[in-house]
Amino acid sequence: MEAKGWTGKNSLRRGRWYIAGGIAVLAIAAMFTGTGMLSALAMHASYGAAADPVITCPGEKTLKLGSSNSMPAKYHPVLVLSLTWKVVNDEDSGWAGYWAMDSYVTVLKVWQLTAGSLAGLYVVEKTYKGYFQVPQGARSPGVTGTTPNAVPEPAPGYGTMVGEYGALININGGTFNAGGLPTSGNLGTMNYGGTTSDILLATGQTGSPTPYDWVTAYFGASALFTYAGTGGTAWGWVYTLNSFFQSPTSVNVWCNFGTGNYGDIVTAS
Repeated sequence: MEAKGWTGKNSLRRGRWYIAGGIAVLAIAAMFTGTGMLSALAMHASYGAAADPVITCPGEKTLKLGSSNSMPAKYHPVLVLSLTWKVVNDEDSGWAGYWAMDSYVTVLKVWQLTAGSLAGLYVVEKTYKGYFQVPQGARSPGVTGTTPNAVPEPAPGYGTMVGEYGALININGGTFNAGGLPTSGNLGTMNYGGTTSDILLATGQTGSPTPYDWVTAYFGASALFTYAGTGGTAWGWVYTLNSFFQSPTSVNVWCNFGTGNYGDIVTAS
């Protein structure tokens, strides 16, 4: 999927798009420091959903974004975006660089808070479900080896991935959907332009050159974006190696959560 930052996930681009220099995170967080409102905003919910998604890593970590601490009704959340699109050729990043090519379906929902002291802010939920392909020789994403060297993949392989993040947007003087873009439905297939040759570079990787920056498209370049949730619980992805590529020497599951990482993906030799 849109590649994660390699060192602390504040530069996540799953959008995932880059938060330039962390400015957006700092700016919106500063709005709520000392007010008690940050925790309220962090209580991200799937409004109207029958059940909230749970992402679990074997024996280690569980991520449940739509927690029981849902957004207080006094903010009157109104669904303003409900979109889905398919992504192909998206380079995914681990702790030692770009390591796999992803294809997936992503679903985006955005609610505007229309009442109370937080009126005008937006709550985001974005989910991912699809597949990753890892070429032989790519550096494994997790911590099996010594980051940033990691472990060269002994063989090509593929597997499944699922993930989600919650976020907050302050329009910051801009105008929502100023370009008259669709606010619901399927946007079709988007090619993010990633290449296997870039993944296999020892140095100088660039990542996917043409990811879709939906935040700028719908909210403008001045919008302030930050991941919701406390303690790093606002985002997480689970990668599972297909059973065909598993063996006594393989490492089969990598969990990449805001709360920390578990495991790795290393194909069977």
